[in-house]
Amino acid sequence: MPIFGIKEAMNNKMAYFDYFCCHCNIIVFSIFDNTTFDAVEDWVNFAKKHSPKKTPVFLVAHKNRNRESCYEGDLNDLNIEVTSKEIQKLIDKIGAVKYFECKDYQN
Repeated sequence: MPIFGIKEAMNNKMAYFDYFCCHCNIIVFSIFDNTTFDAVEDWVNFAKKHSPKKTPVFLVAHKNRNRESCYEGDLNDLNIEVTSKEIQKLIDKIGAVKYFECKDYQN
């Protein structure tokens, strides 16, 4: 599926077909960006609405090894890290079957 924001996905009728035969939903957010974290519930609700019943949800936090490499604004604004407590609360709320954290690495 192409990468959309949640609003674009809701307005794109073709996006609904991408969930029809899925075996799992993998929702990814940036651990350094509350905007992506705050959108997780919307994505889960969208996916559950269009996926087969009981399709498992996997939650993935992307941890950028070098914060500056993914941020073009004022580096003083980077105090928006999502806490472990917030993540655990979300895992319980959305019923994720598994939670992962991944990092990007450069050579």
